[in-house]
Amino acid sequence: MRYIIKLLLLLPVVLFSQDRPNIIFLNFDDMGRESIESNQYGTSSPTQASYSIPYMQDSLLQKGEYYTNFHVTPICTPTRIAWLTGKYQYNNMECFAWMHHSQRTFAHDLKFSGYNTSQMGKWHMSGRQDDMEYPLRGSDTDPKHPVSDTLNPIRAGFDDMFSFYVTNTIGTYDEFIFFDEKKDVIEYTQPKFSGVGYGDDVMLDTLMKRVTDWQQDSKPFLIYASTWLPHTEYRPLPNEPDFPAYQTNATRTPLEQHGKYLEYVDDYLSRFIGFMEDNNYLSNTVVIITADNGTWRRNNENSNPEFQFTDGNNIWDSQKHYPSYNGGNVPLWVLYDGANTTVQKGNTNDRLIQAEDIYSTVNELARTGRDDNKGQSKSFADEIVNYATGEVRQIIVQYFDPRTIFNNPHDEKLWVFDGTYALDEFGNFYDVEDSPEMYIPAFTNFTTTGMNASELTAFNVLRDELDNHPKVQHYNYKVLQNPND
Repeated sequence: MRYIIKLLLLLPVVLFSQDRPNIIFLNFDDMGRESIESNQYGTSSPTQASYSIPYMQDSLLQKGEYYTNFHVTPICTPTRIAWLTGKYQYNNMECFAWMHHSQRTFAHDLKFSGYNTSQMGKWHMSGRQDDMEYPLRGSDTDPKHPVSDTLNPIRAGFDDMFSFYVTNTIGTYDEFIFFDEKKDVIEYTQPKFSGVGYGDDVMLDTLMKRVTDWQQDSKPFLIYASTWLPHTEYRPLPNEPDFPAYQTNATRTPLEQHGKYLEYVDDYLSRFIGFMEDNNYLSNTVVIITADNGTWRRNNENSNPEFQFTDGNNIWDSQKHYPSYNGGNVPLWVLYDGANTTVQKGNTNDRLIQAEDIYSTVNELARTGRDDNKGQSKSFADEIVNYATGEVRQIIVQYFDPRTIFNNPHDEKLWVFDGTYALDEFGNFYDVEDSPEMYIPAFTNFTTTGMNASELTAFNVLRDELDNHPKVQHYNYKVLQNPND
């Protein structure tokens, strides 16, 4: 009997080992869709700067499918936890930059079903330095947010990690930590100061090596990789003469430097996808590319005017940190050349998708059979492979409560969106095409007087959906303290 039980446990691994794709989920930081579909940006003053990103605007589209209606939260940690767990924020998050060990991720699911799993680059969900130093053992020195309650990459289901910004106390690019669960080995790398190279380039080299190695393995693989680019701070890039200086680049204004960062992202993707194509790896590997939130609203300097982007006809404000259409609408590309692909190359797809949907999509691609998200995550894997059924989302649900460790308030709120209209918990009703920044509601206080038939129909549907979710608790942020205190 025990042999039958063992055989049944192995079935998920054996049954699909030959026809399940590898999956690479690559995300960038602070890259709103408005920055990808524009060619100039500036501020509310006349100052403007142009930039050139031909790979993202043209080449990448021809190699895969581009989604224009992908929505995430307007700040990093809630988005990252959402796509890993497939749960709305009120079910998965307790504090900014900190995820509880009880959360089950898509890495757990794929690892159990026979995938090799690896996390690379920015993590930003462990909260404390102790957790980086004790990835498996933990350290309970903080009674508020003990390390043993934290979900680092290893506890989150990854076989190994090559990560930076594992905690808030480890600065960007300062230090990579490599941990191999199977070998119980910890190694550290300092790209800037040891001559190894630029942080995101080090990650890309490691990513490509891992892909090459695991292509020879009989098991499929999942790699979750996150860059720092094009996040603010604007340190010199490798193609600039003052690299590798660690300090902020003083030779350009933040406005000018942001365009350079976008251009570096463009080249970065060209290098990575070129590598995948040259080795024919897209024939057995799904690549999903996106970002964690919109572009930084004021370029990290509160005295600066707001960023604005333009394609020559339209003007969009950048809105990271703000619960609006622009704050969370980010680009999404999917590439896959397998025999069972349903990816329509060159197509622009307006299907409604949100961060939580990544969880179910990855699980359906891998045929794990798991669906632990209770309807909060809806797979769009049917757009990628022909064996998936998927589930079309009708309404985007945005519950934004960053629970930041900082004492700066955000405009936290719950709002829902059907692709045209949005309704928030305060009763403000928006036509998003007219107001993508969601500055000026068309109607307020749940008032329907004056609505036309289509607006009224949308209002009623959105109001019903709104009632299915708890309102955001409006915290006094001075009560929330840094977990390291």
